Amino acid sequence: MLYQNLIEQYQKLSVEEQNALLIYKTRLGRAINDLTNDAEVTQIYQEYYQKLSNPKNYFIKNTIFSNFSFANLAIFKEQLLKITELLLEACNKIVVPEKTKVYRAFSVKKDELGTSIAKNDLISTSLNIDVCEDFLIFDSSSSYKHYLYEIVLEPNSLVGICPYAILDNKLEDQLILTQRTDQQELILNKNNYDFEIKTSKKVLLENNEELYILQVLAHLKELNQNNIQKK
Repeated sequence: MLYQNLIEQYQKLSVEEQNALLIYKTRLGRAINDLTNDAEVTQIYQEYYQKLSNPKNYFIKNTIFSNFSFANLAIFKEQLLKITELLLEACNKIVVPEKTKVYRAFSVKKDELGTSIAKNDLISTSLNIDVCEDFLIFDSSSSYKHYLYEIVLEPNSLVGICPYAILDNKLEDQLILTQRTDQQELILNKNNYDFEIKTSKKVLLENNEELYILQVLAHLKELNQNNIQKK
């Protein structure tokens, strides 16, 4: 199966790259994706500083986060930049062997101008369309616009993958490493692709809010194609 093939490639990554992908799947991923949001980055720093100071999280702290420092906020931000570099490298080492469709869903405030496929260089997608609704924001004021990207990856496209997750058991204040395959997340390095929008349409959801569905072809840039052929 496709996902199992990608897992086997993931297992060949370095420990540092595997840890970076796993860290990205925690709330630190939100900080990585929005480093200019000082309020959120500070909040996540304080939250994880406390969590990893808890003896219950000794294992996670000394394995997954063993090379990650929470000495102060400035160092924390530097560490996030290093993790981003590792993530971008990891997303250049796993190859999708066949034509594949992935999905990306998100919501943005209606007063925000313009919408791109992602704010930064990392694009989180899923092989499983059924999980997309989890990433949409619905509130009583209907103040959000909703987007669903259907992205077609060509054979030999480059991706990142992490078949594990760190669950946050808030009742026990404990971080737990677990294997998770329901989301089947694939991470794209935006720099590797030229995105071509083929179709765009608007549909009404059950709550009468609008969902914009965009079908996109992800063309691997020629430089990356040449690098794959040399492997």
